[in-house]
Amino acid sequence: MNLNNLTTKAQESVQFAQQWAFENEQQQIENEHLFQGILETDDNVIPFLFSKLNVNTALLKQLNESALKSFPKVNGGNQMLSQKASQTLMNAITLPKSKKTNTLLQSIYSLPCLNPKVRCQKSFRTKELQNQT
Repeated sequence: MNLNNLTTKAQESVQFAQQWAFENEQQQIENEHLFQGILETDDNVIPFLFSKLNVNTALLKQLNESALKSFPKVNGGNQMLSQKASQTLMNAITLPKSKKTNTLLQSIYSLPCLNPKVRCQKSFRTKELQNQT
């Protein structure tokens, strides 16, 4: 997998995910790490989309951080992508090529919480995350 095929922002998100896992002594980089990276590095697209979807971003971030803290800590060893995180990144790289989509769709599709196999997806779809208007 060549991460150079990702946008600069996506690469920054992956680097943030890796750093988060390293600082918290977590050996595997999971989709939740990738999602946290997206939340932390994107100041424009994700906040705009979540506001249009009426999502409580602060609560979503809190739920994701809670999931991250539940991952086991490992001393020593090499960091690696989990199978699911690897698949998410492969989808982010290959989908735009196969479907001739644009970068925005790539960003949306690669959001881990939109992937049905990700733990935080259930929380994402709950009414608790809907902003109260």
